[in-house]
Order: sequence, then structure tokens, then C-alpha cells
Amino acid sequence: FRIKESADHTLHLFWFSQTIGLNRGLEVLIDALKLLKDRTIQLTLAGRCDENMEEYIKINASDILPQIHFAGIVQPEELPAFAAQFDVGLAIELSEPYNRDICLTNKVFTYLTAGNAIILSQTKMQAAFNDEYKVGESFPVGDVKGLVACIQFYRDAEMLNKQRLHNYALAKEALNWEKESEKLLAVIH
Repeated sequence: FRIKESADHTLHLFWFSQTIGLNRGLEVLIDALKLLKDRTIQLTLAGRCDENMEEYIKINASDILPQIHFAGIVQPEELPAFAAQFDVGLAIELSEPYNRDICLTNKVFTYLTAGNAIILSQTKMQAAFNDEYKVGESFPVGDVKGLVACIQFYRDAEMLNKQRLHNYALAKEALNWEKESEKLLAVIH
């Protein structure tokens, strides 16, 4: 874990999946970055970029292409340490199909373990989770201006560090396998 220095004005965003593709929420993110027109915001995408997404980026993101970095596949056991080099983890899920609306993906827990602030779309489960644990800023699913506001909120290094420290502590003290396994063991016994 590293504190964001107030002199560091670059905001590093991170998103990962096995596949970087369409209908994963990335279209809203690209639109938000285009709207912001801020070259100090950098986005790193980890995963395998499929051909449809490559084409989408060429057509729709050419003006922000210098801000987008492709990290390729990162092995699952390496993800928390890799994610820790970034400021904000992006959990920009869609509400369809239905299972995406009612689940928490591994992204959220990876970002917590890495000590990232989180920007979450307000799927039913992510909204409920954020209401309970206050892990980050959220916006309505598909709302570009809402996502822009969340990104701008984390331009404040003090607010960013406060959220990151909160999330890192949550992962160490409560939202981790060691604590959660106690619940499972209690049910089994």
C-alpha cells in the first residue's frame, strides 16, 4: 500500500477481466474519459482485448488513446499486487443480464485487497454493498455524467487517500477469506 502524494496529479484508473470486450461497461467509461478531456487521467485495462473492442476503441476512443494502457493478462494470484499500483478500481457492471445485477464480482474484493478507491455502478448488489461498507463512489448504471462526477471526486488526493485507507483496512480487518471462512465453518459445524 502506498499513499498518493499530493504532488502527484495523475489519476490512475484500473479495470480488469479475462476479456476486454463490449457490453462490460467500458463504453460508458470511454465516453466519460472523452467528456473529461483530462490527459492526467490514465486508464489501465488488464485482460485479453477482443477484436470487437479493438475496433470500438479505434473508432470511438482515438482522441484518448494515449491515456489507455493495455496490460494483457495478469495471473489471478498477482492481481492484488498489480492493482495496488493504481488509485481507483472500476467496478462498472451492467444490470443485465440479471445475474450481473445481483452479484458482486471478484473485482470489488481485489480492489479492496489492493487498497484502491472504488467507483461502482449501482447494480442492485453493488449499491447494497456500497451502502453497507462505503467502499467508494457510485453512479447509476450507464450514466456517463454520473461516472464523470465520480472520477472528478477522486481528483482530490486527500479524499482519494481517505477512501483508499478505509478500503485497505476493510480488507485487512473484515472482508477477507480468514474472516469469511469463520461463517462457512460455523454453518458446517
